[in-house]
Amino acid sequence: MTTSTSNEARVSTHFRLDIQGLRALAVIAVIAFHAGLPLPGGFLGVDIFFVISGFVITLMLHREWQTSQRISLKNFFWRRFKRLAPALGLTVAVTVLLSAFFLSPLGDVQRTAATGLGALTVSANIVLARLTGSYFDAPAEANALLNTWSLSVEEQFYLLFPLLLIGAWTLKKRHKWSLSTPMLVVGVITGVSLLTALAPWLFTSLPGFDQVTRFYSPITRAWEFGFGAIGALLIARGLRLGTRLATVTWVTGLALTLASLVLISDAFITPGPSTLIPVIGTTLLLVAGASTPLANGTLGNRPAVWIGDASYSLYLWHWPIIVFAVTLWPTTSWIAPAAALVSIVPAIASFLFVEKPIRALPSLNRNRVTQIGLAFVLVPLVLSLTVLVVTQALVKPRFEQTEALSGDVGHSTRMQAMDTMSFGCPFEQVEDVFQTDDGILRCMQSKPQGTPIDIAILGDSHAEHLYPGIAEALSTKNVAYQYLFDWPRRASDNSDLAVNQVVSNPDITHVVINSAWTGTEDSEFLTGLFQRITDAGKTVVLTDDIPDFPFDAAACKYRPNLVQDRVCSFSSPGIAQAHIDRLANLEALSNANPNVSLVRTHGLFCDSAGCTMQQDGELLYEDDNHLNLQGSRLVGKEIVRNLQSD
Repeated sequence: MTTSTSNEARVSTHFRLDIQGLRALAVIAVIAFHAGLPLPGGFLGVDIFFVISGFVITLMLHREWQTSQRISLKNFFWRRFKRLAPALGLTVAVTVLLSAFFLSPLGDVQRTAATGLGALTVSANIVLARLTGSYFDAPAEANALLNTWSLSVEEQFYLLFPLLLIGAWTLKKRHKWSLSTPMLVVGVITGVSLLTALAPWLFTSLPGFDQVTRFYSPITRAWEFGFGAIGALLIARGLRLGTRLATVTWVTGLALTLASLVLISDAFITPGPSTLIPVIGTTLLLVAGASTPLANGTLGNRPAVWIGDASYSLYLWHWPIIVFAVTLWPTTSWIAPAAALVSIVPAIASFLFVEKPIRALPSLNRNRVTQIGLAFVLVPLVLSLTVLVVTQALVKPRFEQTEALSGDVGHSTRMQAMDTMSFGCPFEQVEDVFQTDDGILRCMQSKPQGTPIDIAILGDSHAEHLYPGIAEALSTKNVAYQYLFDWPRRASDNSDLAVNQVVSNPDITHVVINSAWTGTEDSEFLTGLFQRITDAGKTVVLTDDIPDFPFDAAACKYRPNLVQDRVCSFSSPGIAQAHIDRLANLEALSNANPNVSLVRTHGLFCDSAGCTMQQDGELLYEDDNHLNLQGSRLVGKEIVRNLQSD
């Protein structure tokens, strides 16, 4: 996330009010998304910030070069340091301290503290990729410093990008090279980064770039800064649009940006082709905004400019407050939006009493750097390290003694059990970067290679967690499963190949299909898919899936934190209605084909009073939406009972 100051905007862009308004739009989008409001693409506000950063920093550096034919890196990094470090250090210190009381010491506190260390050492994105996993997964949702990943990406950009521009301008000056030299350098880097980000769609996956790495990596994000930088270089070279063309371009950019926030969701893989929409839209807004009065008239109003000025603190504080509130009141549906509103208070205090005063400090001074570094970097670093070590070595063992239920949390136990009971994949596969787990294809069968397959399980991770329970209940049969990422919403060469092999295999009698159903699936596609499978003489078995819980399984198995008792159940009319709507879609698909049966597994966990993830002293979930081994056995028996009654 990038929120360069209004002072820098004045220096580099003669104070573009519309840029501040664009920052306001971006930070509001991110906060709305995290608060659970109906803005599915709100997380793309971070990408908008990246483009703004590339644009403003490039213009600022160009202006300094044009004035003095040199760039003072010392002054540049000092401005960056006093702009970013104090507010970040304060947020990290407060968040890590509160996390020791409000988050689970069985992992959440440690991940938050480790992320705090990463944020203060320009490596939060690396820490998150290693410890937390996907930005949209449950462990990430409980990391109170998750949002600092984008700050580290931005700071990594600051470390390298000025050097590239200085090199390009120096070569142009000394060798009288073309004015396009900086553009060529930025263009090549932008192109390489974009190709890396789009590699899974264009040709193949790249070694070391799984889905999680691609999300957090500066290599796959540099092109977003590059788009902004190219726009700035075009303006620096004298590009000016006529008022009419500028207005059309600006409106187009605004339409693309707003459409991306509304139409794109976390079901899209980012960064990817969909990310081009907000990035191109933001670039058009920045390039055309200087030449049309519509920009200031729309985004340059006083409230928008003020929110843009405070956007850095708003971004920093909103996520920790939301995480703490949702942890303490997990079953209260409106708590996340309320927490987002409450977060405005510390954000404004940080902006007025930390950001602005320190940002207004005069030029570089050794004593001043030392004082700020001690207060806002060293103290939070020591605090984060202390909380990490103490909770891991002392607090975690004590909390593990509060275990109240049998059953494991975390997917490692289930995956290890599956490895032990299973044999190699019976299906031919093609490479798909989205369908591996640490580079391992997730596909198994319950009998040795060469044994005819009786039952095939296809789907995403919500189909995968059914495999051990079904295989155990059908111990005399060969049960095989193929994990297909986000299928059947997302088709791929691998999913097509898997379906073709299942359809053409005469030994397979039943095909179990499950997914984290959202209600957005293509009914026409599913109808055709089921017809194709049943035409091959097989029975399709659907399930209505299991409920998602607003808290992690660890909060049911153990005390979740120092101030809260265990929680295992919840009741939500909204969630209940959402399941009714999804069930209606699945029932319609089942009723349309006599060889498609629907097994209602949701009811194993829910009744009219609500839903629970434990029964008779056993925990049935490994996180907030996946079954552990005990849960898989429960659901597997119900599915097999329906299979045997056919």
